[in-house]
Amino acid sequence: MNGLVGAFAGLIDGAANETGRDESDSMRLSFLLGGDPGTADRLANADLTLDDVGQLSELGWLWYLNFRAGSGAPPPVAFLDALHDRFGDDFTRSEIVESAVKGSPAAGKPPGEWDSVDDIPTEWVRHRFLAGLDVVGVVSALLDHGDDVSVGAVRALLRDDRMRAHRDRVVMTVADFLSNADGDIRAGWLARLGLDVS
Repeated sequence: MNGLVGAFAGLIDGAANETGRDESDSMRLSFLLGGDPGTADRLANADLTLDDVGQLSELGWLWYLNFRAGSGAPPPVAFLDALHDRFGDDFTRSEIVESAVKGSPAAGKPPGEWDSVDDIPTEWVRHRFLAGLDVVGVVSALLDHGDDVSVGAVRALLRDDRMRAHRDRVVMTVADFLSNADGDIRAGWLARLGLDVS
């Protein structure tokens, strides 16, 4: 277990919980991290293992992942898998996907030019796709997020011949996502995803 995450667990969980009492936790956490950039950096880059998954509440992990995405290295793939599997609700899983995308390194080429899953800069998303783990759930979260990296990841999946077994379900997920969109918005999304606009 990571001792630093454990030491901050109460404050992180308190800051993530939006009750009146916890505003003091949020202020203390901001004060501690703002006053000591070294501690903030160590917390943002903490070595996480599977044993750490139980150290924070669901909301605490979402707070931490958002904090880490803004200033640290992405958590290990095995840790994110365990966290994703621990929390079964769609909202939390979507937030985990979003934090992984936000924390990913810059890609070598623009997302609209990604031709395979290997081009996706987010290691965890690549892993989930290639291992066939909750592909539709990850795609749904990426579509909800909607930034260029997220849409590029779905586009890369659709272009990659190795992912052919998932293509029909992904196309159905896209169709469901766009079911209430008007014609111009729908056409714009389909173009971004490299799908037939007709």
